[in-house]
Amino acid sequence: MFRHDQNIMNLDTYVHLSYFPTGVQVRPKGFGNLDGVRYVDNLEIISYYQVMIEELLKIQGMKEGVSLRAAPFDYRYSPPSGKTTRYFNRLTRLIEETYEINGKKRVAIISHSMGGLIFSTYLETRPLVWKRQFLHSWSNIGGVMGGALKVTSKNSFPCHANNISPLVSQITKAG
Repeated sequence: MFRHDQNIMNLDTYVHLSYFPTGVQVRPKGFGNLDGVRYVDNLEIISYYQVMIEELLKIQGMKEGVSLRAAPFDYRYSPPSGKTTRYFNRLTRLIEETYEINGKKRVAIISHSMGGLIFSTYLETRPLVWKRQFLHSWSNIGGVMGGALKVTSKNSFPCHANNISPLVSQITKAG
């Protein structure tokens, strides 16, 4: 059963940190694998990235958990916070590990919605030499950078629905 009080975050305005009520823990599932991004719900009814995952896995050399990985984050924890610091450390290790296990191929990043702001903030914490070594590209899908735009047609967004070919094209150039 859904409990509203467990979904509310508190904000300490003195130290500018947000936190859940005592006893409530939020741990997005599937860090490093794809379990946390396939579906929005635990019953696996509402697809989130499932279609994109299926299409990306068709690319030669793509392998789940090796070259295609995920780093889910609860966007309600705004940087800076203890949660984002720990998340950024885990994300750094995940990117570096992905780079290593894929023959030192630079990593292409895909973010969605508020993940774009989180990843943008993360990039500000990384030195340029690190970014040049480990990162190939970053695709921010539906990001809220500077606000949300009104989409006037499905063709306004090249990766709409099942048409992810522009994104696949960029990822296959990674290296």
